[in-house]
Amino acid sequence: DVHVTMEADIPTFSPGSGGAAAVQIELLGEDGARCDGALLLCGYPDREAHAFLPLSPAACAGDPHALADRLRALCVPAVAPGAPVPDCLLRALCRAGIAVRLYLPEGSPQRAPLARYPHVRCDAHPLPDVPRTREDAVWQLCGAVASPRALDGTMTPDERLREAAGMPLDPADAHVSRVLDWLCAVSARLRAEAARQRRFSGALCAADAVQNPDVADALRTAFAPLHLSALPLQGAWWTRTRFSARIEAFLPADEHRPLEADAVLEDEDGAALAHLHAPCRGGGYVGILEAALPDHPCALTLRCRLSCGGATVKQTQLPVYVGERGPLEAAFL
Repeated sequence: DVHVTMEADIPTFSPGSGGAAAVQIELLGEDGARCDGALLLCGYPDREAHAFLPLSPAACAGDPHALADRLRALCVPAVAPGAPVPDCLLRALCRAGIAVRLYLPEGSPQRAPLARYPHVRCDAHPLPDVPRTREDAVWQLCGAVASPRALDGTMTPDERLREAAGMPLDPADAHVSRVLDWLCAVSARLRAEAARQRRFSGALCAADAVQNPDVADALRTAFAPLHLSALPLQGAWWTRTRFSARIEAFLPADEHRPLEADAVLEDEDGAALAHLHAPCRGGGYVGILEAALPDHPCALTLRCRLSCGGATVKQTQLPVYVGERGPLEAAFL
């Protein structure tokens, strides 16, 4: 046995904080795997890895610390690299508090060397489907957010787009292309909201979609430490149906103000179709926002606001698309 006693006047470690004391302890287990004490003791908070951001091989090949910094700024809980990951990147992600999901079958010789990384989760089965095209993401928006429709290959991208919009569209058209880029960001935002409320498992978006500034902003918004999360049952809606969204507040540990939550569904003129108000001291479940949807295609806005003493602390918004020919008809009008 080895006993070591140390005294140091340093703050408790948290991912991203400056200043740290490094302790390097190397042990060899029966399988020969090296146990790295600097990683085991670095303070990794064991964040849930059920929802992840796919990473392309090109993204993993650059500066590991720069990549870890970019991912930490997005507040994403986990990543899933599409290729073998170098040790330097695994270390950088560990110290950034970001989990890593890898597909490695049982018995793979690559599993043993990864045992020393507390943030790596090895999956014996392939990871859930990733939307590979913009049309995939848009088509999946038309179903339940927490349980995306399966991409089984029975429809072409053009067929998926036509079903979602209710009309034939040319993805090469400049206007249609801009709308598709925006709807990819809406898809990422809704999946992130579902993951935040522990109702979604899988890829948040396609690999490299985060290069789209709107996608990056969507993830940063949904995973922010202080956030009033709105999770609609569906990503897009038919006319004359009933809208429903679950509202939940997430507060950082040092937030003790008497906050109040407001969720409002507004029409295109700014009139409220539904309004939910509740105190949210300590965070947690706020309530369900429900409304009867209009009988014509339109783009509504779901606004979420945290306030204290009447002053706005944090405010976000989500588009709510309502269609007659297709659920996303209004987005392309």
